[in-house]
Amino acid sequence: MAGPTRLDLVHVAICAGTMGQIEWKPSAYHLVQDSPSMSEFPPMRIKALLHSFVMNGGKLVEINETRKEKPEDDPDNPYWQL
Repeated sequence: MAGPTRLDLVHVAICAGTMGQIEWKPSAYHLVQDSPSMSEFPPMRIKALLHSFVMNGGKLVEINETRKEKPEDDPDNPYWQL
């Protein structure tokens, strides 16, 4: 029997504990926090929305990163999208 996929483990982490066992990458956290256009969605609210989405049966979809700069930054890390 095959073990859980990486995406399955992401769903488990998001659902774990009170608000999930997920952390922001510091650069992403500051990008959201410092963006005036994201003022209604501070990092903690986004984390809460993600947790609620998955806890209520929502599923994330794994897609390959297409931005040119991203693969250079972390070539083995896929990009997750709701």
